[in-house]
Amino acid sequence: MRVVIKVGTSSLVSADGSCVRLSVLANVCETAMRLRAAGHQTIIVTSGAVGMGCMRMGCPRPTDLGDLQAMAAVGGMALSRLYEQAFELTGGRCAQVLLTYSTFGSKEQFRTAKRAFDSLLRHGVTPIVNENDVVSCEELQIGDNDTLAAMVATMVDAELVFLLTDVDALYTADPGSDPSARRITRVHHGCLPELRRRFAAGEAFDPLRKASRHRKDHSGGAAKAAGAAPVRSGQWGTGGMGTKLAAAQIATSCGADTIIMRAEDAHNIAELVADIVASGTGEGVGTMFAASEEPARKGHTRWLTTQTPLGRVVLDAGAAAAVAEHRSTLFPAGVKGVEGKFNVNDAVDLVDPLGETVARALVNYSSVEIARIAGHSTVELDSLLGADARAKSICTRENIAVMRRLS
Repeated sequence: MRVVIKVGTSSLVSADGSCVRLSVLANVCETAMRLRAAGHQTIIVTSGAVGMGCMRMGCPRPTDLGDLQAMAAVGGMALSRLYEQAFELTGGRCAQVLLTYSTFGSKEQFRTAKRAFDSLLRHGVTPIVNENDVVSCEELQIGDNDTLAAMVATMVDAELVFLLTDVDALYTADPGSDPSARRITRVHHGCLPELRRRFAAGEAFDPLRKASRHRKDHSGGAAKAAGAAPVRSGQWGTGGMGTKLAAAQIATSCGADTIIMRAEDAHNIAELVADIVASGTGEGVGTMFAASEEPARKGHTRWLTTQTPLGRVVLDAGAAAAVAEHRSTLFPAGVKGVEGKFNVNDAVDLVDPLGETVARALVNYSSVEIARIAGHSTVELDSLLGADARAKSICTRENIAVMRRLS
């Protein structure tokens, strides 16, 4: 089994930024070695470079992008050295892997990186992954290594993703301000879109009732899920529960169970994995988001799920059903409208009439062109676009990754 473990800055750096929490880092590395001894392969996705750099330079976290990149460069070396020393003490080996979002945007780069991961794991080396902050402005603006972990999981075909943080689970409300908040033990993959939407809005949500509409009930735990204010990390961490829910949706869509848990509980991961292998449950610590029962297939279409959509194409009910259930090629007649600004070969979300994402795809036309041909038949394309009518379809089935089934 391949396992991805993501550890956040707030778990590795003390709240005041004065020291590294070496016990957490060492615990994660020891856990990776225990998993390897049990026959599993582990990839660690780590944050902390900027926080480490600020610590080394004796300065607060900067707001200027160039200063953030400089702190990441300084801290990246120190962080890598700590991981290397921790693995040496446990008799293991590790390797630094720096990625950018563009790595996932190119099919060739994606495949090249996957080959490198496969080779490292085959040689018993644990990859330590981080965003290449010095050349990638998106990560420093978004601060979302949770999503990076989910993207890596899709790349390496992981079956389990652990998102380690400074809170122990998803709760019905912010446990720091609401003493009645209750831990949610398990959430069905199909609940995630609505859970994310309601969590962001601070609305109540009942995963148990929602999951009862599915063939299996995987939601259990609490009566309501979603809270008033998102649980956020301290000053050294830039993620929050919202980014973890988004990451869980990516990972579960591609067949990986995803668990949110406290970093101090990382020593329980090996036992959790053994329990999942033996019984398929893995409950008891944190919140588990169950993988989709019909995950996106491996290969070319799977990497599409890792792309940042630059817009949305709104489908009518019939086209949405055809795409969601059969991954059918999308023709202009099934399009009701377009949102956002994008170009040919950009990634977009295909959404149903209610705005729910059913798939992610690479488009054959720009947003301006799609708006012009929406609702028209293919025989009208030449008259509507002239020489720009380069394809009969908005996107072909080979470039569509289904994100959600309608039934």
